[in-house]
Amino acid sequence: MFLAHTDQEFWCAPQVINLDLAKKEVAATRPILPLHQRSQHIESNLFRVLGSLINPPPPRTNVQWARAVAISILIISDETRTAPTIQSDPKSLNRHVTVLSWLDSLKNPIPMPSQIMITHNPDSEQNNPQQDTTSQQVVPSRNPPTVQDALEEVKKTIIEMMMSYTIMQAHSQETVNSTAASQPNNPRKKPKHNDQQSLSKIESKTNFFPLILFLIAGVRGMFVATRDHRQYTISDCLEILCTFHEIRIASPGTTSVTEDIWINLGSYIRQILSSVINHPDDVSKFIIPTRYKLATCIAHDYINSTTRESNSFNIPSIPLLQ
Repeated sequence: MFLAHTDQEFWCAPQVINLDLAKKEVAATRPILPLHQRSQHIESNLFRVLGSLINPPPPRTNVQWARAVAISILIISDETRTAPTIQSDPKSLNRHVTVLSWLDSLKNPIPMPSQIMITHNPDSEQNNPQQDTTSQQVVPSRNPPTVQDALEEVKKTIIEMMMSYTIMQAHSQETVNSTAASQPNNPRKKPKHNDQQSLSKIESKTNFFPLILFLIAGVRGMFVATRDHRQYTISDCLEILCTFHEIRIASPGTTSVTEDIWINLGSYIRQILSSVINHPDDVSKFIIPTRYKLATCIAHDYINSTTRESNSFNIPSIPLLQ
């Protein structure tokens, strides 16, 4: 539900893309084009992106998502413990018993949401890549993960999205500067080799794909995007962005550009990216993601999107956080 694609997402353009054929091919054992490496075919990048958006996320992605939700629920529930309403006389024994019972209950851990617990055996996969070593079952989570194990990963991904835009902006500005420096008698002809080398070094380690998939598929796209920075170069990502821009122009469809589930988290990420876009010369105005704010957004979005779990936590249902 939370990481599955819908036909209302921004990238979905059935008038331009044969989605039935795309779904069939990305799920095939031997698809018409490679899904995990670029080929020489002109539509290789488009096909790989469709595979990322259509296919179910890999087990590792599901696990990371479930951990992020679980730790977010834990953090926010711990902040919003509801005190009991005491109707008895202030001096009565019943009042003290009620207060003591409530305080004692605070020692108990917050119940975690039921979630898909996925067991994955990497050793078996290494020995037999064709064997399905993934199993799924719905069970309550007993051992909540640490903050660093889940929210830190989300935070790092968003920061890398900020870096991705900054790198693209640097290349764009460098193109303008290079054009100006090529003019006769221009004092800025001296090349900045050190800066260019530093930029290239940072760029070689940056994963641009989460930013691109966020732009065309929202928060779900960020979650399902590969974390392997070697899969897509900056040129690949810009090509993908241009391709989907052309698809949207050619498509008369009315797909949604808003989040159906991750409303607060999507809004928070857009604020973060906007701060980088609108204030490129003033880093002090950058909005840096924090684990607590991420937990707040994720927890509320999860609670707002499920009725089965909503009554289990002391978290008010707030559609849009301020």
